[in-house]
Amino acid sequence: MLTTLGAPVGPKADQDLELPGYLDDAPDDVRRLFVVCYLENRAHEHGSILKFREERSDDYLASLTALIEDVAGGPVSISEKNVMLSKAATERLGTVL
Repeated sequence: MLTTLGAPVGPKADQDLELPGYLDDAPDDVRRLFVVCYLENRAHEHGSILKFREERSDDYLASLTALIEDVAGGPVSISEKNVMLSKAATERLGTVL
């Protein structure tokens, strides 16, 4: 599913990967759909938050985190290769996950 939406494929840590270019100018509902699909396929619940691990470049993780934060309307952080949505961001997305 993520490949169909344009998420990068292949050796994750060895490539200069980027989020799909169409997300830059996409309507909010398209950006939200991408984020929800990404989280449904990658994230797991950790207490009252969502989190997932990605073996991707720091630039990719920063872009992904910024996108999720923008769509969720709440803080998202990166710790090493772990992406963690705050309780507020998780709750805001919870109605669609």
